Amino acid sequence: MAAGRLCEYVQSILVSTPNVYVDSDEDQSSLYFSILEKFDNLLSLVNDYILSWAAKLHEENRRQSETFADEAIESQLLYYVRGNRYQVFESQYYRGLLNVHNDEFIRRFGITAEDVVDGFSKLEYSIAQGKMDPFNELRELMDTFDSDDIDEEKYANMYGENCGDIFSRAFTAKNNDVKDITNWPDSFITGLAYQINEVSSFFASDSDYAGWPIIDLPIQRRPFITIDDHTYCFDYYSFTDNFYRAVQRLLCPKGSQYNWKERQAEGSEKLVGEIFSKLLPGCVVHRNNYYPMHNSMKQLSENDLLIQYEDAILIVEVKAGAFVYTSPLEDYQTHIKSYKTLIEKADHQCSRTFKYIDSNDKAVFYNNDKSSKFSLQKSAYEYVYQLSVTV
Repeated sequence: MAAGRLCEYVQSILVSTPNVYVDSDEDQSSLYFSILEKFDNLLSLVNDYILSWAAKLHEENRRQSETFADEAIESQLLYYVRGNRYQVFESQYYRGLLNVHNDEFIRRFGITAEDVVDGFSKLEYSIAQGKMDPFNELRELMDTFDSDDIDEEKYANMYGENCGDIFSRAFTAKNNDVKDITNWPDSFITGLAYQINEVSSFFASDSDYAGWPIIDLPIQRRPFITIDDHTYCFDYYSFTDNFYRAVQRLLCPKGSQYNWKERQAEGSEKLVGEIFSKLLPGCVVHRNNYYPMHNSMKQLSENDLLIQYEDAILIVEVKAGAFVYTSPLEDYQTHIKSYKTLIEKADHQCSRTFKYIDSNDKAVFYNNDKSSKFSLQKSAYEYVYQLSVTV
């Protein structure tokens, strides 16, 4: 695990400390493996500490819950997890959620949401599979040289410039250069990157866990790092897992009046509806449905998605709010509240919609303005499923 986490931790340290870099032509391999070994030891110590921390929580809360310590450890272990989606779904995910902000991207940065997604896809590929592309191209050039009856000087004139680009991508950080790969404007890239020694909170003296590798890392807030006027992306999961929230912080700085929450709900519900339409061909998807509470039109409850498919009804609630970003180690009670909001609230909304359908032979649903939208004849359906979807 240490090797997979070293990049995110080192980058977080670099943006939180002064630059003491010393240029050297010496082989840095031994230094790298020394750092990796120390980091591995650090993670082992931290894991031992978590067991003690959970045991202390258990003693303090055993009257409240016998499973409290188990839940605490599970929460912290889940906080370790990297990789929210399979790579093949990344572009679909971001396209669905970012398209609703298209006009704001144009106004603020002069690019479209599709430009953002296209750049994301190129950068994602470049730092993953793209690492091997220049080596494959080098092999092809060598095969060409071996197979063609051509002298070295003529070969150099024909392929020299291409060779230079291939070597650059194979043996430098060109594959990680955000500007070179995405062609995003500088104003957009800068808002997603930290400079060296820009962050003061990571090693803040008022934190009991300052600088620990298992708390909220700077790289999770801004996945890029700027070094000598070039901005780079090195860690795949820090980029793909946190890009959406990083863009949110960029579009919605403190004091911003931009209605992110409303557009986020629109984008996430539309995305989930489209996925169900593909999974269940011929289904009917209803979004933003309202129904009376306590048989009174004075107060309406909302359902995100209601899907009709053959003899089944799917009641779907979509949650896209940001889960608490701090480590359970720092604030476990806030994590409990976030779980309740993310899971229990959605389940309650599903149950409430089900009760409305179940208590009426003909359940009528309405638009926000209380105009009739559609109705369900309970006898026409044999199955009703309740689903909570987190985007």
